Amino acid sequence: MLATKGKRQAIIAAIKAGATAYMMKAFFEKDLQARMLDDLDLGFQ
Repeated sequence: MLATKGKRQAIIAAIKAGATAYMMKAFFEKDLQARMLDDLDLGFQ
């Protein structure tokens, strides 16, 4: 989940709703790509 809210309650609500990852704005393109590749098990460890 990508969000503009970084408050603890927003993160907890997202996890309860089924989010498996949470990334707040502003983020760098390389960080988003790395997170997506990791979630698809295509990332490099």
